[in-house]
Amino acid sequence: MNAIHFAYNTALIPFDDIYKHATYLMKNKKEMHNALSEKYDTEYASFYLPFDLPMHHDIQQVINRIKIHKPDVYIIIGIGGSNLGTYAIHQALFGTLYNEDQLCRVYYIDTLDAQMVSTVSFQIKKELAVGNTIFLSCISKSGTTLETIINFSVLSTTLKTYYPDTWQHYCIIITDYQSPLWQFAQDNSIETITIPMLVGGRFSAFSSVGLFSLGLLGIDIHQLCAGARDAITNCLEPDNTSYSISAISASIIYQHYLQDIHIHDTFLFAPNLAGFGAWYRQLCAESLGKKNNHGKPVGITPTISIGSTDLHSIGQLYVAGPLNRLTTFIYVPSSSDIYTKPDTLFEYIFNKNDIKISYTKTMQSIMQATQETYNHHNHSFMTLTLSNISAYTIGMLMQYKMIEILYLGYLLEVNPFDQPDVEEYKTKTRALLDI
Repeated sequence: MNAIHFAYNTALIPFDDIYKHATYLMKNKKEMHNALSEKYDTEYASFYLPFDLPMHHDIQQVINRIKIHKPDVYIIIGIGGSNLGTYAIHQALFGTLYNEDQLCRVYYIDTLDAQMVSTVSFQIKKELAVGNTIFLSCISKSGTTLETIINFSVLSTTLKTYYPDTWQHYCIIITDYQSPLWQFAQDNSIETITIPMLVGGRFSAFSSVGLFSLGLLGIDIHQLCAGARDAITNCLEPDNTSYSISAISASIIYQHYLQDIHIHDTFLFAPNLAGFGAWYRQLCAESLGKKNNHGKPVGITPTISIGSTDLHSIGQLYVAGPLNRLTTFIYVPSSSDIYTKPDTLFEYIFNKNDIKISYTKTMQSIMQATQETYNHHNHSFMTLTLSNISAYTIGMLMQYKMIEILYLGYLLEVNPFDQPDVEEYKTKTRALLDI
């Protein structure tokens, strides 16, 4: 089986319409491929990240220096594109209980919540009091993200209490070159890694934004980037005349949009991919939700569902509610399994003797039954099946999705790289705070 298998015959769209849009995207494919040779000098700068081996080497050298400190607790301070990609990959590979049985515990600080930050600050003090090592990363592309700056200010102050002369050695800053945060790092002798200027936050998972933290946590960043490289090659190789997963998926989403179906639900039958769903939600919403070239508001509303949990919460709406959404199911066969034992509650409740029930088979059956139910009620869907969850397959999946969103930007006639209206709330917040 290939790393990712894509099935779309259940999308309820004539193949002629799908291939018409996919053919239209071929001109963009050529433009994207040509941009690779320009490295970081075009708006497609993120495409070069998985190919930038010298950058990977430099990041690995920083990781090696930090590992000398043997951090017991690692705190990632960032928001949106500065942490969602990292969290998606980390959770996918280590599971939802990623802090169990790990030498280094990880906390993501991605909002302004006084209770949460107070709890983390108290935890830092407890760890430092018994001689454990804390390490902070502060990630902000612009170097001015209000929530990130406040959180880093508070938590680094806690560090200074215990390391008044050397606190800088337990921090790293990841930001744009010459941003205000970069300048602060230079003035305070804090280790700094920059982000290529034209790489936007939501496209930055394979830059220092993601690779530093992931590498520090023991994830194979080279395999991660290998998966992303293979996705780019598959999508953009000029001699490849077949349509890629990204082109077909974008074409199906767009055709549904033309038919007034503007909701795209990512239904994850793999709980460890919940973070991936949150990452994709930002990628889709922030890239596409804006006015198009003709001044018309457009966009796809991304939602996330977790199987089988959400079948018991919003499944009724999905099955019997309005036909207003397209679903992409994502499934990963489990690499391990658990079976019921004889003489257990299962046999008592279901009156089944001498039968072993597998977790994996049960989950497969639930997803198959869900899809059969969708078919019966004329709900359209696609299915992505990953051969496994590994650094390679997650890198490939995320890169496919980034290219899909760029293709949708062209079809919807919007610039997928900007987010001009996000600045409005930021400006008004600063005015209210008089800063």
